[in-house]
Amino acid sequence: MSEAEALVLDDSPDGKQVAKKIKVRPPLWRTFFLAGLALAEGVTWFTLASYRLSFNPGAPNYLVISAFMTAFSWLPAMALPVIRPKVTAPYDLFILYLSHLFSGFFYLGTIWYEHHVNGFSSRTWDVVIRDVNFLVIILLLAAVLVMPIGMPSTQAIAEKIVSLCYLTANNLGVSF
Repeated sequence: MSEAEALVLDDSPDGKQVAKKIKVRPPLWRTFFLAGLALAEGVTWFTLASYRLSFNPGAPNYLVISAFMTAFSWLPAMALPVIRPKVTAPYDLFILYLSHLFSGFFYLGTIWYEHHVNGFSSRTWDVVIRDVNFLVIILLLAAVLVMPIGMPSTQAIAEKIVSLCYLTANNLGVSF
């Protein structure tokens, strides 16, 4: 709908109609929230990978490489809200957050497997970092899920917009 209303005819002083563009900006707090948490995630994973590389020279390569890969996978989540801020929900970030959530579940599954099968217990700080990672990812997913999917037309009458809840209640005979 916004593409259809990108050009609105405006009367100019000389009597001609001139097209002017309408730009709707998303709230600034949303951009700071999405980019800030992604920046914190990226810096945290980069710090963890650097720590493992510097202070644990005998650490398995997959621990260092996976931490670096996770840090660099947060780069699009840092840049996209700043470069292309959207009023509606960004599906690309939603998919990225979901992939981080599923990879986190996979990693917790490997921790559980190694603990119960091999008797290997993880370090406490590693589990704490994973828990904080889950909390941040859930916050980011919640922020994306509360964004509007579509914006109503600027020519729409607000009183005529009804919600699905209202229509369902109206069909059941419940009045508000």
